[in-house]
Amino acid sequence: NSKFSGVEQQLKVGAETFANLRKKGGARASDSIEKQTAAVNKAGWASDPNWHNGVDQMYRQVKQAVG
Repeated sequence: NSKFSGVEQQLKVGAETFANLRKKGGARASDSIEKQTAAVNKAGWASDPNWHNGVDQMYRQVKQAVG
């Protein structure tokens, strides 16, 4: 069994990785999503230094659509 076996396990591992990188990058769960994604990216989530900007834009669009 791989630690990535199944959708639920993939989400769990992804969330744990996000939390660890968020802390390493200097942010907390109580910070704005923009600060969290910037910290995660700074700590090594993606090779694209602007990854967090695109993610933040998607969060804003979803937030607007949901109301």
